[in-house]
Amino acid sequence: MAKSLIKNFGLFWERDRVEWGGRGQERGMLRGFRRGRRAQIVDFREQAGVYVLYEGENIATQRVTYVGQAGQGNASLFARLRQHQRDRFWNRWQRFSWFGLYDVGVNDTLIHVRSEKAVSVSVASIMDHIEGILIALFEPPLNRKGPTWGKTKNGKAAKEYIQFHEGRGVDVAVAIEGLRSQVAEVREDLGLPDR
Repeated sequence: MAKSLIKNFGLFWERDRVEWGGRGQERGMLRGFRRGRRAQIVDFREQAGVYVLYEGENIATQRVTYVGQAGQGNASLFARLRQHQRDRFWNRWQRFSWFGLYDVGVNDTLIHVRSEKAVSVSVASIMDHIEGILIALFEPPLNRKGPTWGKTKNGKAAKEYIQFHEGRGVDVAVAIEGLRSQVAEVREDLGLPDR
């Protein structure tokens, strides 16, 4: 199986919904959750990878204003976004997408692998990742297949996370996902087919 470079990603997250925090203990959070059998909320503040800033309130008409890297030195994804709150781009973006290199562990935290070791990845895998990022960002209508991130035994290695924020009703969504998981387990115990 191919090794996946991109472990997780978030598309079109809203700048105004980020928990920016303050100074000292109030570090802020960059939280996302997955839909699935077990809803998990993860703080992607320390993620490394690439990101895109968008200008425009309407997703259909927004435009890319900046593409950047996170994880070089101490500049995590959250740190880079926070910099853009104060730099020359401060009024030029309302949304962002990101593609992360750190995986999420069993305790719903990022697995930090800050190593400069070369990773052996095939040319085909690199092309799949670049193509996948472009398809996810631009959503071309003729690309029905969607991104190919490098498959693992458990399916696609890169997992999409939806932006979490308190006022969005995500707590309800997380509760619903938990109930779906419980229903699926009961159906499995009873030998009933999946729906």
